[in-house]
Amino acid sequence: MCYAISSIDYKNEGIVKIVTSIDACNKDKTIEAIYSQVERIKNMDYDPNQLEITKTLLCNSILGIYDDLDSLIDYYYESYISGFNYTIEEYCRKINEVKPKDISNVYKKYKHYFNYVLLGDKHE
Repeated sequence: MCYAISSIDYKNEGIVKIVTSIDACNKDKTIEAIYSQVERIKNMDYDPNQLEITKTLLCNSILGIYDDLDSLIDYYYESYISGFNYTIEEYCRKINEVKPKDISNVYKKYKHYFNYVLLGDKHE
């Protein structure tokens, strides 16, 4: 149904955007599926092992910041300007403390604002 899908949080603006690439004919099915997945997260209707795997992958990715000087500088600069004063190790510890209920509580605070769909033409 989707070529790609992701969510992007804009902490300073207080919004989360779900972005996907689809064929226009799948628009309604995709929107319905996204709503369904958000409800599943709110209801903690998923395998908790998936959360543990995800946290491990995320922490491994974050620890990889040490392998790239530009990424390391970006991490600490962004941390400084946003008031996010955690070392990379502290950040990973905080991630590993997250429980399904924490995620559910965050998703329950989300309020749907609107759907925005860009349609191409036959030649795109």
